[in-house]
Amino acid sequence: MTQGERIKEVRKSLGLTLEKFGEKIGVTKVAISNLENGHRNLTEQMTKSICREFNVSDEWLRTGEGEMFLPVNRRTKIEKLVCQLLSEESDSFKNRFISVLADLTENEWEFLEEKAMQLCGIDKEEDILKYDEIPTATEIEEKYSPISAEDLEKGKNIG
Repeated sequence: MTQGERIKEVRKSLGLTLEKFGEKIGVTKVAISNLENGHRNLTEQMTKSICREFNVSDEWLRTGEGEMFLPVNRRTKIEKLVCQLLSEESDSFKNRFISVLADLTENEWEFLEEKAMQLCGIDKEEDILKYDEIPTATEIEEKYSPISAEDLEKGKNIG
């Protein structure tokens, strides 16, 4: 698989159009199309931009070795959210919402946690699934092999 094909795979896996993908890294859809189709080579700056913006493994993008995406921990997600907030208008919903959260007292945080647990149907704290315990898509596919289109079609005809 070429670098261009890997870029296309990243874009498709994120569900982004050429235009949206390009906007995120500051280039046009034509530039992305040229990369994907092998008409232009991937520059060092473009590689860094794609890896940074979409959490793509530098090694995978360059060579195809390893996993496409880097593992994301809670801190990385929070850092990305903060960067997004700083680049948005101050009156965006996300900014207003985070501002409200920033002003909560400890009692209000406890109340919010209790309500969130109720909304999720969690009765007690030990029922909370830790973020790191949630399996990745790859782990789920390893444990439960994907259903082929043929098997799926057979299943429809059973009922």
